[in-house]
Amino acid sequence: MQNHLELLRVKVLELNHQMFSLIRERRLIVNQIQSLKSTDGHFPYFDSQREILLFGKLAPDLKMLSLKELLSFSVLMEGQADPASLGLYPQFSSGDHLEQTKRLGIIELINPILLHFYNPELEKQLNLKKEFRFFEKYYA
Repeated sequence: MQNHLELLRVKVLELNHQMFSLIRERRLIVNQIQSLKSTDGHFPYFDSQREILLFGKLAPDLKMLSLKELLSFSVLMEGQADPASLGLYPQFSSGDHLEQTKRLGIIELINPILLHFYNPELEKQLNLKKEFRFFEKYYA
């Protein structure tokens, strides 16, 4: 049993190394993408329609995550999409998308588009600013 436990720990360590390598690779590619975008608009590096398409393709995988794993992915995307933290991409983890930010729970910290494809009922619970109500037309 101890030998099996040690093998599993080694496997997790290998997976962690791979995951960190992929995160670094993803950051480099995102930086290249961001450098090609226009700097017009309130959040010039945020394209809601592109994120709807992307997250729609990821929906089956997103649904397999825990809520904390989803938050981790959302924060990773936010951190990589906002070059040098200049506020050019919405800071969902700070509540940029919410009417009120007094008590932020876990669902309020997640990109609402990502949350929608994870669980639309959770996304409906958010008190979103008008410019972030991407799916409102589907709820009428």
